[in-house]
Amino acid sequence: QNPWSIAILLSGDLHCSGSMISEKFVLTAAHCFLDQGVRLDQRNMAIVAGSADPTNAEDSRKRARFIQRKKIADVKIHPQFVYPAAAYDLALVKIEGQFSFRDSRWPICLPEISAPRDSHSRISYLLLGFGRDTSAENQGSVLSELDLTVQPTAACSTLYGRILDDEYNDLYTQTKMALPKNFGEDSLICAQKPGRYFGSR
Repeated sequence: QNPWSIAILLSGDLHCSGSMISEKFVLTAAHCFLDQGVRLDQRNMAIVAGSADPTNAEDSRKRARFIQRKKIADVKIHPQFVYPAAAYDLALVKIEGQFSFRDSRWPICLPEISAPRDSHSRISYLLLGFGRDTSAENQGSVLSELDLTVQPTAACSTLYGRILDDEYNDLYTQTKMALPKNFGEDSLICAQKPGRYFGSR
């Protein structure tokens, strides 16, 4: 259903999610390649495409023709990313070899033109990511999705500004690290599922 979704494994364990954007490139988060700000060894990582359960070796053998596993050739982290802030948290990953396309593996569509972030306001988007299935006995990895609606930047800035102005707020430290300039960075949008708290990235 979402054939562009890829998983990044670190030493065989689920580590991050991303999107296939071409035969050779994947887009993911910059923080996936850092541990407390120190660069992780990408030689211990693998990109898995076409799998709904990328850490399940038995499933991978059964569905071998649908799944491709690739090593990482190179990683370019956005030059304006500063760990652990959320702004510009992007990495472009080049794989060794290339993906072959079929129904289970297909690149995501990218917009042909850029648009100011407030043009996304009130539009719904689908958030995809791999995570542990805690209801399963072996807790394999599953692809989850969440419908989110982008909120106006001013509303996000006001909400998180209250937290950043209150050092005694339980979320102050976490928010200060993730949003040191609140939503003053143009790379940030925030979205909300109705009835839930705002989320950034």
